[in-house]
Amino acid sequence: MYRRTAFQTVGLFDNDFFLNYEDVDWCMRAQLMGIRGHYVSEAVVYHYGSVSIVPYSPLHTFYTIRNSLNLIVKNIPLILLIKYIWPVYKMRLSKSREFAIYGSFSASMRGFIGFCIGLPKMLVKRQEIMLRRKLSHKDFDKLLFQDIKPINFLSLLKP
Repeated sequence: MYRRTAFQTVGLFDNDFFLNYEDVDWCMRAQLMGIRGHYVSEAVVYHYGSVSIVPYSPLHTFYTIRNSLNLIVKNIPLILLIKYIWPVYKMRLSKSREFAIYGSFSASMRGFIGFCIGLPKMLVKRQEIMLRRKLSHKDFDKLLFQDIKPINFLSLLKP
């Protein structure tokens, strides 16, 4: 739960994500703008994952590939992109193999092409986010891998 002022500061969900990762994108932008989430271990949330979309379906594959790449380009500071390029590449390659095994390789390629087509728009959004950010790349890096993970960067790449 976030206050209305958080949404006024960060903005709403990005319609360009449409399905998959729109919530993670918002949380990353909030973190970069200095709005912290809090972990409450007693909280219980029931989430029925993949209710609106079948895992490994062409639709799921397309949005998973496209939006995970958009998320990275749009929100990760450049120095961290460079730092994590190899693990990200290996994870994406592994996911592409997994999608191919389950019969969604063509949708995976369409997702990558969709990412490439939308890249100029994401770079404009990235520039705006990086200009408004309050969190240093070092502090953001700490958030990516802390024990209580409001953002666990590598897990974001998994569907």
